[in-house]
Amino acid sequence: PKAAGGSGTPGASLKARLDRPAQLSKLLEWKADQWVRVCERWMLGASSSPRVTVIGTPSKACGKKLQSDDASRIEAQKKALGEKGCKEAAEAVKRAEEENETDTPEELEKSFQLPDVSKIRLIDVSTVKVDGGKGTIQSVYGEDAGRLKDMLQSASGASIPEMSMQFDHVTGAQFVECQVMLPVDGLSVEQLELLPLWCDVAFELPLAASDLGPAMDYESVVGALTDITVDKHCSVGFGGGRFGVGSAPNMLVVSMKVEKSRYTEAPLWIARMLTDTTFDVERLKTAVKRILNDVPNSKRDGSGL
Repeated sequence: PKAAGGSGTPGASLKARLDRPAQLSKLLEWKADQWVRVCERWMLGASSSPRVTVIGTPSKACGKKLQSDDASRIEAQKKALGEKGCKEAAEAVKRAEEENETDTPEELEKSFQLPDVSKIRLIDVSTVKVDGGKGTIQSVYGEDAGRLKDMLQSASGASIPEMSMQFDHVTGAQFVECQVMLPVDGLSVEQLELLPLWCDVAFELPLAASDLGPAMDYESVVGALTDITVDKHCSVGFGGGRFGVGSAPNMLVVSMKVEKSRYTEAPLWIARMLTDTTFDVERLKTAVKRILNDVPNSKRDGSGL
């Protein structure tokens, strides 16, 4: 999209988004009613922004108990060590502190040669985009983008899948990562609530027989994926987890990383996971228990909560 007030030239939108001083200058001109509308819509509006507010109040009794428990622990430690043991422990701590505060010898620092920055080669990523709707393949960036485009054109022939794809290539890479992004805005509220459960158990469910492969029980699926994949992940948004979404939260992200020699197996397994999965009740119950057991750990993370 064009930047507000931009000319539509390449990079105008990005420059406008990164020009923070200009953005702040515009906000300084806002009237009070504009700020009120923003607060009502995104922060305070009961209908547009339903919320739960948790207020934590420090406990005076708990604070006293912690201090009392710590004092009792120290006193018990003193009795267990005795006067001689306490002196030895104090001397050991003093020696450790002196050792930690010792400066690194200058001759040791100079023995490490600084590398020549001009000789450091950055990783060159070549990118090609495929627009299945328009039937086009476009070189975006990189020294190998042209060669990659030619390979894709010869491989696809006259038939290009009606979807948007992006190929990022790094020469010499020994692993391949396949990612599929599916929009979730068409799901109902109930389906969205169940989506994290599926993400948690996505790679542990049995598969039904189809044109993509034979039927497999969950143990066979887990064993095969353990053998094939280096890493795999299913979440709402990039980097999402059990109790939170990642970036691009309007997308279900399924990724699978494999060795380069097994590249063709990754998209096949992702396709099977998305189309042949059988929602086994016992496996879902196991996943639910696992998620519930992880709730206490999540609640201990104040910033995440």
